[in-house]
Amino acid sequence: TDEKKDKGTRRGALGKRDANGKFKGKGKRNRGAPASAETKAEFLKERQAQVAGAIEKLNRYTTQTAAAEVNKESSAREQHRRSTRGNGALLNGGLGSPSSSGQSPLASSPMSSSSLSSSSVQTLWKLACESDSGKSCDIEPLCFTNCSGRKSPFCICAFKKCNQSKRKGLWRKDQDLLMEIGDNPAFYERRKRWSNESKAEIVSPAGLKNLGATCYANSVLQCLFNITGLRRDLLMISAGGTKDKKGAVPEDLLVIDGIHRLFAEMQFSPNGIVNPGHFLTQVLQLNQDVQQDSQEFWTLLHYSIDAALQKLEDKRFHNILKSSFVGQTSYKTVCKKCKQLSDSSKNLHDFQVLELEVKDSGSLQSSLETYLAEEVLDGDNKYFCEFCNSRQDAVRRTEINNLPKHLILQLKRFRFDLKTFERKKIKTNFRFPLSIDMDPYLAKDKSQRKHSKKESLYDIESIILHKGKSAAQGHYISLVKRDEDDQWWQFDDQNVTCIGPDLHSLNNFVKDETREDSLMSTQMYIIVYRKREASKVKAEEISVDILPPASKNQVSSLLGSFKESKESYYGKRDLFLKNLQSKREEVEKLLEYADEDYDLKQAYCISSESLSKWTSTLKGCDSIDMKPFTCRHNLIDPRRIEDLKLISPQSYSILRESVPVENVLSADMLCVHCLKEVFEKELKELKMEGKNRIMLGKYHQNMLKTQSSSTFYISKRWFQRWTKNSSPSATMQISPTDDIICIHGNISPSVNVDSDLKEIDSELWQYFSDACSNLDTPAPEIRSSQKICEKCSGSLSNNHSIGLCYVTAKSKKKGVEAIKEITSSSPMMLKSREVYTAIPIRWYYEWKKLLAEGATMQSLVESISRCVWSSRHTCKQHGKLLGKEPRVAFTKIAGRRNSWHQSIHESN
Repeated sequence: TDEKKDKGTRRGALGKRDANGKFKGKGKRNRGAPASAETKAEFLKERQAQVAGAIEKLNRYTTQTAAAEVNKESSAREQHRRSTRGNGALLNGGLGSPSSSGQSPLASSPMSSSSLSSSSVQTLWKLACESDSGKSCDIEPLCFTNCSGRKSPFCICAFKKCNQSKRKGLWRKDQDLLMEIGDNPAFYERRKRWSNESKAEIVSPAGLKNLGATCYANSVLQCLFNITGLRRDLLMISAGGTKDKKGAVPEDLLVIDGIHRLFAEMQFSPNGIVNPGHFLTQVLQLNQDVQQDSQEFWTLLHYSIDAALQKLEDKRFHNILKSSFVGQTSYKTVCKKCKQLSDSSKNLHDFQVLELEVKDSGSLQSSLETYLAEEVLDGDNKYFCEFCNSRQDAVRRTEINNLPKHLILQLKRFRFDLKTFERKKIKTNFRFPLSIDMDPYLAKDKSQRKHSKKESLYDIESIILHKGKSAAQGHYISLVKRDEDDQWWQFDDQNVTCIGPDLHSLNNFVKDETREDSLMSTQMYIIVYRKREASKVKAEEISVDILPPASKNQVSSLLGSFKESKESYYGKRDLFLKNLQSKREEVEKLLEYADEDYDLKQAYCISSESLSKWTSTLKGCDSIDMKPFTCRHNLIDPRRIEDLKLISPQSYSILRESVPVENVLSADMLCVHCLKEVFEKELKELKMEGKNRIMLGKYHQNMLKTQSSSTFYISKRWFQRWTKNSSPSATMQISPTDDIICIHGNISPSVNVDSDLKEIDSELWQYFSDACSNLDTPAPEIRSSQKICEKCSGSLSNNHSIGLCYVTAKSKKKGVEAIKEITSSSPMMLKSREVYTAIPIRWYYEWKKLLAEGATMQSLVESISRCVWSSRHTCKQHGKLLGKEPRVAFTKIAGRRNSWHQSIHESN
């Protein structure tokens, strides 16, 4: 054959191309109706002829195989006779002797294809693909050029590298496969870059891992950490040096020790992601799965750290928080009558955060003015003046007397809704300046404030944004301008991004057109300003040398463990890549041998799932067991060929060297007996379907003509399923009268004669009866002369309009499935002028329990029988139901809905 024409083909021994380069043979079988067939009847007739021809071929193969086995046995006997003639006696019972019964092994065992030629084996496999069990298989043994894989036992192109548009399995990129051994520690290593401004090497900041819902805490911790003066002071503290007798840190210093260790890891650890779990969950004992407010956490952290600082022996650190974050305000109350200030107006009050209104403001300046606005005390809220000695009208205002180095402003974006009892978010667009002069907002009496005009200038330092609709949900991120590189950084938990020298590039902000140095945002929640005159701590001042000895050991341990993790990963990576290359070469070699010519009779069957797992994963599979793919004759089950692949002997030897194969199946072990059963079953169904069409046509003819004298009743719903269902055998699994018959063999009283019954003639009923009997489905007849069962009707009281649905043993599956669907669906709405089935509530709970426990079909049927018996059991004396009648109430009130669950439960 021409080399170009054979390119892309497999298994030259199975077939060749013709002169035009096309494959010989039928190709893929068309599962739909043939193009030449004008009606479905013609298609059924054609398919029936094909199946009959396949059965004839199988019978011929069975005869040939039996004859070959007989000839083989006769030759073995003759050879044994000749070999024992020289000894003067015939040795019985030896390995070469015939069996004592005198019968051939094939006389009592099913036929296989082991005695057939390669072409016959190939034909048998094609027949198996053409059968109803292999209806989704492609029967063409050869593959076209660039085949990407077919659902055929002859094709294994789906496992090749070159035929995959999207790389899968072993052919994916190495970096994707390396994810199996874990993350590369170097990927999370903090990057270093040279800063021209500071003339030093700058290390990128570390992110904090989100433990579940701890973004509110991470945003606050990043803001505190990037205040270099506070960071330096907290790193210098040695809380571990004041251990108790047991060698543990005292309980009142755990907060200091925890944040000291956390900041040390964030500063010196080479890992770009730091876990704050110890500090948040064990030291502060916070619930990591509950979202909280970042301002409340800031206040909690401030008081916790400040209380612990007061316990330190070194008094230098007692006021590091107070000097950084604490300012002072006073409340001035002036009597309108005497114009005197109250005595309490001289008192100064510390503050850490200024809480500003957002709703009616829109800008930081207007919010500060609202915060300092005067409040009139009159009416019931009059002020008791000490000088007038009576209640008088007064004016009260707030004055800022002292500002801290770092001014924290919180916007009141959350308000409590009395209707929904939830904290809703105010999404007003808020304007804020990048720099602000706080001098106009300080106390008017200069003797009561401690700031000059220069000391009142502040520059923005950090921001906390809240993304979300309410306080109970959303996400917090922080934006910080670092002193090390004078760049803005975004901290979104473990994700850290450098923004640049300004905030205009972020989508969270909109430039304010009224002011050049102002921005607007709907997500602004906390703003931190730093005093411009405040001294900055240089990056060189924060080094390992300022740490206490215990913390230095901690940093050394972090550096050592990170280095070891990288070395360990590199060792695993090299070994993984080596094994990966070896496995790829092994798979390519197996697929290369699969393309060579070989005798199909010598091929082997392998599970498609196992072969896919072995060729697509480095681990492969522990073993391959072919027992599930055998029939009752211990041969290849033709019903499972969709899950099998045929490979060459060379490919099979490569596969078996790597993984053990149990219950080996070769291609010549295809069970002819089971294949014949498959075709015979399909032929039977085709004949039944053809008979169905004939009987359906006769039915319409009988309806057009005069009515037959002898007619029968069947279920109208069953008849509709029979006319629409393409598989008659599936319809015949249920009796035609199963829906309409009662336990006495008559028409059930719950049946509506006009809508539930279908009248048919005797010939059609005889066909239904015979078809059901062939499938072991009993079909009791109901003649049109029969009436509704009097026994069942008499058991019901005339005073109760309750319809009962009887479930018999003949409709086990149908009845159980129907009741399962009813009891598992949502409650149905009761309607007036409708008839409903009343069931005992105790049985309902018992039924739900059986379903939850996965009870057997027999248990479910018995439970239904008990329900039916208890529902129709009546009192002999009065003829009424023994059980209490469930009250079914109907109402027209808007919004009221009555379900059958609730009605029955309330009445009982």
